[in-house]
Amino acid sequence: MPVNLIEEMGKNKIFLMVLPNDTYTECMMEISKQFSGNYNKTLYVSLNKLFNALLSNIQNENLNIDRFHFIDGITKTVLPDVKDSEKCTYAPSASDLKELAKSIAQEMNKNKYDAMIFDSLSTLQIYNEEKTVIEFVHSFIGRLRISELRSGFTCLEGDTNTTLIRKLGMIVDKIIRIEAHMIWEGDKKTITFETRSPIV
Repeated sequence: MPVNLIEEMGKNKIFLMVLPNDTYTECMMEISKQFSGNYNKTLYVSLNKLFNALLSNIQNENLNIDRFHFIDGITKTVLPDVKDSEKCTYAPSASDLKELAKSIAQEMNKNKYDAMIFDSLSTLQIYNEEKTVIEFVHSFIGRLRISELRSGFTCLEGDTNTTLIRKLGMIVDKIIRIEAHMIWEGDKKTITFETRSPIV
């Protein structure tokens, strides 16, 4: 059935979006589009793309950049002297979970957000031991529930059998497996979402 992510967010405070590998980037842009169109301010935690690349993608989609603030967990690994800007806070790396949590907490305390996108849990598992990631996610989701921030986590479809994702299924409100269909009409691209079989 078709997926309206905002409708899902309305019913579920915290959920996990499982995205296919081959259309992951397109899915993330469509997710950003839906959040931008429905929430005044979204905190976007990116562990997959450098802020400059992500900014370029969002601007190419004609999204309102003022509706986002980004926490970038990648750029400092290649540009350690990069400074925070109005639109982006740079966390040290995806492997430093203590500093990542600190950056997110400070930004949540400093500004009011309607929603959060966390991209992605799959990346956390690349840079950290699974047990460490599970502890981090449990603690982080606990804080999100206290703040009542509507939050969508992402992961790759290939990671659904990991211990992290299976355990996460017990503490999020819903897991949505999504597939994207791209339709081209001339130079115009339209992406539609559909749910697939539930994750068990």
